[in-house]
Amino acid sequence: MNIDDKSKFGELFEESIKESNSSLNHLVEEKRNIDHETDSSLNAYKFDETIIIASTGSLNLDQVPKKMVVVGGGYIGLEMGSVWSRLGSEVHVVEYLDYITP
Repeated sequence: MNIDDKSKFGELFEESIKESNSSLNHLVEEKRNIDHETDSSLNAYKFDETIIIASTGSLNLDQVPKKMVVVGGGYIGLEMGSVWSRLGSEVHVVEYLDYITP
């Protein structure tokens, strides 16, 4: 590799880093917006741990519910839903995105 090639490589590398940083900054900002929207919408509901329960509350249920709706297709929700489904509960998962956690 001669000096001109090294110089061009360096320029391309710098440009690539700048584009990556720009994309990363955009993704971080999108995540902040989603987190804020999620926090705001969840504050409207009170987790009474009897009818509306959080993931830790689902570990403390005295009996298997006939039906359960899991809000969010993330790892924790899917794991809790699969456990309760195996115990006999009819579980439905609701996810805002067009996919659930693989």
